[in-house]
Amino acid sequence: LVVKALSDFGVQHVAGVIGSSIEDIVDSLYGHPRLRYISVRHEQVAASICDGYAKVTRRPMVCMGHAGPGACNLMLGVASAYRDATPMLVITGNSGSKRIGRDAWHELDVSALFRPITKWTTRVSRVAALQPTLTAALSLSVSGKQGPVHVDIPQDITATEIGDLDHAEALAASYENVAPDAGHEAVAQVVQMLGSTEKAVILAGGGVFWSGASQLLRDLSARLSLPVATSETARGVLAEDDPLCLGIGGLYGNPGSNQALKDADLILAIGCRFSEQTTLGWTLLSNTAKIVQVNIDGREIGQQYPVTVGVCADAHAFLSALSAEVGRQPELAAAAQRRKSWVAGLQELRAAERRAFFEKAVDAEPLKPQTVVKEIIAVAGRDAIFSVGQGNLTASCIRVPIYETGQYLQSTGLGAMGFAFPGALGAKLAAPEKTVFCLVGDGDFGMVMQDLDTAAREKLNIVIVVFNNGGYGVNRLGQLARKRPPFGVDFLNPGFAALARMYGLHGHSIRTVAELRAALKDCSATNTTTLLDVFVDPLERVGVNPKAVGLYT
Repeated sequence: LVVKALSDFGVQHVAGVIGSSIEDIVDSLYGHPRLRYISVRHEQVAASICDGYAKVTRRPMVCMGHAGPGACNLMLGVASAYRDATPMLVITGNSGSKRIGRDAWHELDVSALFRPITKWTTRVSRVAALQPTLTAALSLSVSGKQGPVHVDIPQDITATEIGDLDHAEALAASYENVAPDAGHEAVAQVVQMLGSTEKAVILAGGGVFWSGASQLLRDLSARLSLPVATSETARGVLAEDDPLCLGIGGLYGNPGSNQALKDADLILAIGCRFSEQTTLGWTLLSNTAKIVQVNIDGREIGQQYPVTVGVCADAHAFLSALSAEVGRQPELAAAAQRRKSWVAGLQELRAAERRAFFEKAVDAEPLKPQTVVKEIIAVAGRDAIFSVGQGNLTASCIRVPIYETGQYLQSTGLGAMGFAFPGALGAKLAAPEKTVFCLVGDGDFGMVMQDLDTAAREKLNIVIVVFNNGGYGVNRLGQLARKRPPFGVDFLNPGFAALARMYGLHGHSIRTVAELRAALKDCSATNTTTLLDVFVDPLERVGVNPKAVGLYT
């Protein structure tokens, strides 16, 4: 019944670590024609595979864990997905119903664990409730503000013999995202504001991506010459070589997008929650700017900044209504014309910053992170997918140009280490025809490197680039900046390239530009996962020091 409910909803992949409480479910997945089971080496990896998959497809996967410890191991991956509004179904097994509450082995209050990091958590108490509960959970995960949902199933439920599955009730399921529509009065007010302002900018957040509104955004931007800054989650809603795309704003943002947010007299924030990173600790936006905030979650509106207009609506519904109203207002063309010189200046700021950044991409040893990124850009196709880790490398990897949604994956809300590698595996499940790069630090990769086994066994062929600086680089640089000796930041790595080869994969240890170029060429010629262990300068600081902008204080 569990497997039938997942299959009927259209789920195609389930990832997990087997345990006695979920053995019956795993057994039922054997040989299924439409559901592929991915056995992993750690439950966190299963959750992050689901996260990466959904960030490419906007559809939910399922992750599973055993009672107690398995549920605990799922939590980091689920929490990261929750902060990024990523849909997924989390299934945990549990002790038999008669043992729950009696201090049974492995017993924990898993609903209490998952309640703060899911949209809904429930326990199935009878067999007849299995299909309706799972169908409702999957529907909820993709409705409204999307996110993970959790269903706990006692072992005696899944061990029950039920007879002919053909007689089990099948419930209709849909991916339709039912969300509030934009009000006509609010849309008319926004159009009036667009016609009377000189420096209007769109700040696009993850809601634009999750609602499938990218094309609507592109059309509106082009029609009104509206520059677009994005959050990290929304990268690709407008191609980053589009003249109106300013790139991401905030901590890792570039001068063009950040200057636009400082200068703007009107900020049209769509599907955006004004996060700490996007706003440089809520210091970036002008106090005099008018703000229109559109969010599917009404609780987000006005929470960080006072708004002139707040619209509780799905981004797609709002942009559809706005585009229709703009089409009836030909006088908006004059405002669009007035913005062009301002936008040109912003783009020059962005271009100058990129030139300065890549000027540091030299042949020096140890290699600079900028050099590594420059060489990756040279070989990556326009449709390549990048799953990026946390740490000092992020500021370099953020310069990889993104052209479509679902090409840039990261744990943006929680900033969790351990996402990038399994996120890349999930992306490869979602788009097997595309090249998937995992760009990750050695500390980050070391937390999940055991799942090289999963990449090899499941033939999920990706390119892993480990930026190896022998420690937790951001913290090491912070200690040095405070004139303190590095402490608690250094560790010993295995030979990552040799480790990959032990799993039957390709591995290269890289210290020069020539070696890097040869290894990247090898990646395009092989049909297996390739790991590049790239030794980078441990003292090279890239990007903004969070302390300098008041973050974490």
